[in-house]
Amino acid sequence: YVTELLGGETYVSCSVALPALSHLTHTMNVSDDDPAYVVRFKGAFEKDLSQRQDTLNHGWLRVATALDPRFK
Repeated sequence: YVTELLGGETYVSCSVALPALSHLTHTMNVSDDDPAYVVRFKGAFEKDLSQRQDTLNHGWLRVATALDPRFK
């Protein structure tokens, strides 16, 4: 879903970066039904994602998301 969302050519993808990251963070929450290998994958994925988020310019991404009419 996120790959399709960010790969679109008919709209600016900068404004969907924060909602997409929020969706990924929510999706990667560990549940009680997850097998051990899925728990390890989700943990590694969340760690990598949090390190990448530290380098983002959150101010500009918030402005872009706020100006996008899809998120009004």
